[in-house]
Amino acid sequence: MPEGKIPNNNFDDFKAVSEAFGKIALAVAKTLNESAPAIHKAVEMVQESLSGLSNALAKAIQVVKDSTPSKEEIQRLSEIYEQWGKYGWTIHPLAPIDYYDSCPDNHIDADRYALKICTKENTIALLNMLRKQDLPKKDFEEAVVCYSNRCYKSCAMMLYSIIDGKIIKLQKYFGENTDHLIVCGKKGISFLKKKVNEKTNINNTVFFILYYSCLINCLSVFFEEGYNFTLKTNIANRNLIDHGMTNRPVRRKDCLKLFLLLYNLTELINGLKTEESKCQ
Repeated sequence: MPEGKIPNNNFDDFKAVSEAFGKIALAVAKTLNESAPAIHKAVEMVQESLSGLSNALAKAIQVVKDSTPSKEEIQRLSEIYEQWGKYGWTIHPLAPIDYYDSCPDNHIDADRYALKICTKENTIALLNMLRKQDLPKKDFEEAVVCYSNRCYKSCAMMLYSIIDGKIIKLQKYFGENTDHLIVCGKKGISFLKKKVNEKTNINNTVFFILYYSCLINCLSVFFEEGYNFTLKTNIANRNLIDHGMTNRPVRRKDCLKLFLLLYNLTELINGLKTEESKCQ
């Protein structure tokens, strides 16, 4: 699951740890001289506060677990997340869990809203998360250098190649197309969709439905065919840029979209590989 999302079982652990801490604190207090009643009382208050906090958190997360969205609500959210993908945005791992639960009516407002979470600190954190992934390190660092020096078109072209490479290598991982040409671009995205349908239950969780619909739509618009290079789009389209057929400048926000796309694609591929390893 992407960072910034709520795991299912951590709150029970948190409750146990906090209660254990309270018991240890009381034990320490008992060893103090009887002339320190104020300290003893303070430790008891700490234990009571921690226990109350852990119980409240445990109850809160149970409410979240027990509240199953209706089919209509899931459909509504799915359409919203699809639209985020069509605007070129995927989920930021450091965003609040409901950050993308509404979507502006146009790409300008969508960019403005999505960029609020892309602070300097969050971008540094995102790049560090990507450094821990299975990526061609030299190519990735070159993309980062281009980004830092505001060479955004060069950065985008490096990121396109890394994204394409991830999908190509996934085909080799699954032993696909050994007798045919390896596919890339939009055909590569079709292969990815096929593997997701084979290896996962995309209806397993609401979050995965939304995460997946956003990611696939984002990949589709970035790798949309150029239609004889007549495509008109607000997205920094890979085919137009790589073939020198775009008149729009590549901006910082385009690179941020691609860094996020690479992160989310890599997380999805990691999940596919995990599922495959369970079958071996």
